[in-house]
Amino acid sequence: MLLVAGDSFAEFPKDVDYSHWAEIISNHDAISTGTGGSDIGYTSMIAMEELYQNNYTHCIFFITDFGRIPLQPVKDNMAILNKSLTTQDSPQEFYSSNKRVSPKIKIPGVDDGIRRPVNDYLLPYGGYQTGHICIPTNDNGEGGYDDVETLSFLNYHHAGNFETLLKDEPEIHDYLKLQPTFDYMHTKLGHISLLKNYCNSNNIKILFACPFLSSKQVVDLKNFLQIEVFDIYQIVSQKTLFESAEFRECHSHFDKEQHKMLAEYFNKDYPGWI
Repeated sequence: MLLVAGDSFAEFPKDVDYSHWAEIISNHDAISTGTGGSDIGYTSMIAMEELYQNNYTHCIFFITDFGRIPLQPVKDNMAILNKSLTTQDSPQEFYSSNKRVSPKIKIPGVDDGIRRPVNDYLLPYGGYQTGHICIPTNDNGEGGYDDVETLSFLNYHHAGNFETLLKDEPEIHDYLKLQPTFDYMHTKLGHISLLKNYCNSNNIKILFACPFLSSKQVVDLKNFLQIEVFDIYQIVSQKTLFESAEFRECHSHFDKEQHKMLAEYFNKDYPGWI
């Protein structure tokens, strides 16, 4: 059984007459926990729960934008304490807790195709609501931002659409001002490493894909973490895909023919992997 996890690139197409390329290569012996717009921490946690609780032989994980940040706002001190009490759990207790939303549940703002502000894009976890925002970055000149006003225009990112939908919300800004710099890199690498090590220790073949990273970033990540990364941009350039109607409108961002081609390229690049 193949687990396909990560952000919207891992979502299986719905209400259409074609399959995700990962479904094709596995002869439809696959389950997706893909959650559009979510950060690496949330998507990797879902993947870990699924891997721990069920029997999988293979895993493909889509590493999302490192600039995505999770939010779990709470109203009182007891709620803060309840969050911190997870530190008393063993890993086994934590990953068997079933606190997250089931991937089979339709998530408003994710599955209905409606673009919403971050406060309307919420996932239940631990009895509370979690949201995800994306800090806009433009490190290679191709991100579409001429001037990013730090913290003044936080952009909500869903299904490839950057929009300045957030107001100047003090609570979110205060949270981001307090967030340490290392969280954007060190913590994200930890999430990926945990998935890799868990799979390696439990005889689960794992492969990664990096839809949002540049080619240099992918090479650096592969070398640093010693991971295998499947190049999903063999059929279309990253820039072309991000500007296409398929990216904006399709679950997993590829159309029928592109999924078929990706399956063909995968079987050629990784013969006998699955």
